[in-house]
Amino acid sequence: RARLGPEVALIGTNGARSGLDVIRMLLAGAGAVQMTSAAMVGGPAALARAVEEIAAYAEAKAIALADIVGRAADRIETYADQSLRPEVWRRFVHPEAQGK
Repeated sequence: RARLGPEVALIGTNGARSGLDVIRMLLAGAGAVQMTSAAMVGGPAALARAVEEIAAYAEAKAIALADIVGRAADRIETYADQSLRPEVWRRFVHPEAQGK
């Protein structure tokens, strides 16, 4: 995202199995997320659960999903810096850590 810019569409693939995984990929800059494996393993119910989790996250944060695309990615300097400061990324994913 940093190299290509926010106007380039990115798609998150490989590994999204829950709504929170989708949120993480959106925060990293994906405008769309593929959940093929989750659907193949868990059936349509896996997708329904993911949609519920995404809706609950958006409601808890009082934010539109379009407003979170790239939010975390745009605020980090390097991966090494990010991994040394877990308090930075925790606030994006864990609603209970809001404000920390």
